[in-house]
Amino acid sequence: MVGCDRGSAGSMMEFIRAALPTPGALAQEQALQAEARRWLRAVQLDASADEQVAALPYGHRKLVELVRAAAAGPALLLLDEAAAGLNNAEKQDFKRLIRQLRESGTTILLVEHDMDFVMEISDEVIVVNFGRKIADGSPDVVRSNREVLEAYLGV
Repeated sequence: MVGCDRGSAGSMMEFIRAALPTPGALAQEQALQAEARRWLRAVQLDASADEQVAALPYGHRKLVELVRAAAAGPALLLLDEAAAGLNNAEKQDFKRLIRQLRESGTTILLVEHDMDFVMEISDEVIVVNFGRKIADGSPDVVRSNREVLEAYLGV
């Protein structure tokens, strides 16, 4: 390379490698796309795979967010208010996808105020009231906890 010192020649080569996809990079991209499409099929969104996410209804956009995370194959997935703004049908799709993720070996930490949603999909529940833990255990144990009933149901 004319007029380049050794340091900038290395930088130029890195730029060229990044700009020109290698067979390995293409194979990895294809594998990620296939995995994303598999998850989209799981929530019946494969027909919308090539649409802009912003053009999708709100509930579908939330599912796409979860599909994006699932396609990356995380060991741990953190979800904050995942069910917020979803209608009942969308919540069912979301629950189905969360269960599939769990079955595939992903650990899920869910922060959620929709207690029916939480109780239906959780193995363990921790209940916090004003920043203080008031209960933990299985959904059945937590559901019958006196302090939880008082705090959340006014019983």
